[in-house]
Amino acid sequence: MEKYIEKLKLSVKPAELSELTVNKENETLQTENPLVVCCITLGKEPHLGHLFLLAIAEQTKSALGGDLSVVLINNNTGPRAAGAVVSLAEAWGLNLAEAVELMSAGTFPVSEVVERYRKRSENVANIRTVNELIMASGLDVFSVVAQETEQVLKQAGFGVEIASEAELQHISGDQVHKLNTTWSGSGFLPFVQRGRVVTLQKSGELTATGALLVATQTLIDATTADLAVLVDDEAGVGDTAFVLSEKEGQEKGVQIFGAGVSFAGKIASGTGGEAMTIKKILEEFGKHRLAEKLKKAAVYLTLTKPMLREEDLLSKRGHIFDFANNAEAVTALVKSADACELFVQQTMADMEGLVAKVGERTVVKNKKTQKFADHLEFKATALLKGEPARVLAESKKIIDGVRQNYYFNTLNGIRKFVTDLDTISADDFMQVGLMIECCLVRLGL
Repeated sequence: MEKYIEKLKLSVKPAELSELTVNKENETLQTENPLVVCCITLGKEPHLGHLFLLAIAEQTKSALGGDLSVVLINNNTGPRAAGAVVSLAEAWGLNLAEAVELMSAGTFPVSEVVERYRKRSENVANIRTVNELIMASGLDVFSVVAQETEQVLKQAGFGVEIASEAELQHISGDQVHKLNTTWSGSGFLPFVQRGRVVTLQKSGELTATGALLVATQTLIDATTADLAVLVDDEAGVGDTAFVLSEKEGQEKGVQIFGAGVSFAGKIASGTGGEAMTIKKILEEFGKHRLAEKLKKAAVYLTLTKPMLREEDLLSKRGHIFDFANNAEAVTALVKSADACELFVQQTMADMEGLVAKVGERTVVKNKKTQKFADHLEFKATALLKGEPARVLAESKKIIDGVRQNYYFNTLNGIRKFVTDLDTISADDFMQVGLMIECCLVRLGL
């Protein structure tokens, strides 16, 4: 597998730092080169919940208008990854170094790696040894799962690139200690800013927050991204975003909530085998619709399907898509693919029908939409320029159980405006056309 970090260095045109308009003292967020990141432990095949997580990441990337692909960080460091290596070494009669090398080379099939991850060892001494081997080499012990996952996602229409956490940490070296030189070398590393303390290292090992920070910062450095959007519900991800924004440097970090899946109200996971893998979903979906439509189907579903209601908006149960079972989820995705296609067709038909209404001036039937007409030029200018602050703010809102999207809401507003028109001026007609095109592009539909 081609190293993603090398691919970034070769293919990405760095943004001119002088052009970046991010100002940590300025509440107005601007971005020229946004990077959207999510994390999955690829010791097992990603499942239905991960499909929706990645759909939200893709939705966010499209809305921000960045050129960088969504990056999925493969969480292949820490005790769980090391425990899988130890389990495999014991099962195959290998020493620990051999197991690390052979797993990184993709010697074992996906099924064996997944089995070893599920039956991972808890031998503390061996886990510590494997951790040291992984950190020293930067090898990806889940490489075979990562390769399969990247292929499956591309077949489904996703533009996701997978990066190895171990490799990113290896490239970074000891950079994290620059954040607090006072504690450097102590084995404990806190980041303290504005009365908030974030622990990046404990007992000489990176915490989950520290590991994500190092990996994300390495990606930022390679791409000169000025904004990192971390898509995940975990509190530690919010800590990472906080450190990215508060440390020295122009980049900012933002967390938006991810997604999960439940069956009849009970959270389903891939570890227990309740939720179908994305690979299997693609196979089942492909029996009814073109496989490459799965991404758009998943994105449209996340734009329209109500989630489980939860009063606590910070609760994971507030970001869960519920189904009766896997079969109903596949059916919902097939219907979503059709609904997405119909939505785009109807939107384009609205625009084509508007040609007949072009006249000397814009006249609306409904006085409630007059304000939209009065401010059309301003709205179009702002929309076409891009409004990242509003994009991210809307993505955190949930109305009637449905996650909000700035461009989806705007497009629906434009369609209502078009319906209420008696006549429209040629200039306004052009503005509306550009706005509709922009919204569809920024939705990734």
